[in-house]
Amino acid sequence: MRDIPVVASYSDEKARAFLAEVATRLDTPPRPPAPQIDQLTLTPGQPGRLLNIVESMPPLEDALKSAQQRAAELVVEDRAAAPPTLEQLKQLLQARLAAFQGTASVFVKDLGTGEELNLNPNVPFSGGGVLKLPIAAEIYRKYDLPLDITTTQRLTTALATELSNLPANQLLNQLGDGNTFAGANTTTAALASLGLRNSYLAQPFDQPITATAGISTPANSTAAINTNASPAMQTTAGDMGLLWEMIDQCSHGGGALLVVYPNQYSPIECRELIERLQANAPADVPALLASGLPAPAQMAHRPGGTFDTRGDAALVHSPGGDYVLVVFLNTAAQDFDWTAADAIMADLSKATYNYFNLDR
Repeated sequence: MRDIPVVASYSDEKARAFLAEVATRLDTPPRPPAPQIDQLTLTPGQPGRLLNIVESMPPLEDALKSAQQRAAELVVEDRAAAPPTLEQLKQLLQARLAAFQGTASVFVKDLGTGEELNLNPNVPFSGGGVLKLPIAAEIYRKYDLPLDITTTQRLTTALATELSNLPANQLLNQLGDGNTFAGANTTTAALASLGLRNSYLAQPFDQPITATAGISTPANSTAAINTNASPAMQTTAGDMGLLWEMIDQCSHGGGALLVVYPNQYSPIECRELIERLQANAPADVPALLASGLPAPAQMAHRPGGTFDTRGDAALVHSPGGDYVLVVFLNTAAQDFDWTAADAIMADLSKATYNYFNLDR
């Protein structure tokens, strides 16, 4: 008995065309997440399975040349679903803001990846109570732990209320060594040292502003959108978002605060600052970005507003990731209701939380 080798030939082009036809019929491509506007969330993406035509050619060739093993085991690869993107979250936020008859600014920072989402991040707004965040940060820069009783009481009260500015002015007075205006200047200078040059306090809270000379910033020098920003104190969503990022980084032993002020901040101080803002959200205005946030999330935020502006700057620790969310809403020179702002901010916060905690 003698083995006689099979002599066979086939068309490589037709074999590949056959595999391509099989792939067309049987492939299940991965499905990316999709925005669900009505639910303010994203539909999770679905994994897929794709035929690898190149890797499937050798087993197909073996089957064609074999008298007994006529079955070919093709190579099929599992493909993971694409992760959600900040661009998709941006679609959700823009859809929610579409009905808002005013100017909105949103800044989102993924503290895990460093990615940012920006909607009008450098538009100047009246700073209001949001600027109590940098004032609190300055207190921790100037004083070592533990804070004395008087400073602690003033800081706690300043953070726990929005409608009274006396405690914040008392803190500015401390920062200015007995001069409240000097304390405002000190806070502004610290912000500038950190590169946050669109934020300032030209004077303490609740001062007449008829003769106030505002401070020129890159934001208000080039502003194409009018938000009726007060010359007394201004900021942007981008600046407050980056300040929160710096505070969070400091709490982990890194970031700009420790670089610019190496002997004046410590991770312990930054962690205490975050915890103090978590524990002392204002009780005299709606919860804004904290409204409806699920229990697993921890939010430290500082809201503020004037008659036509509502803002909130938040640091969020959530099961699916940590992030910064800052929102400003403005109806230039027209009264803006806290309750109306609360409804919008609650939805923006819900959409952002859902993005970071999507079942991926």
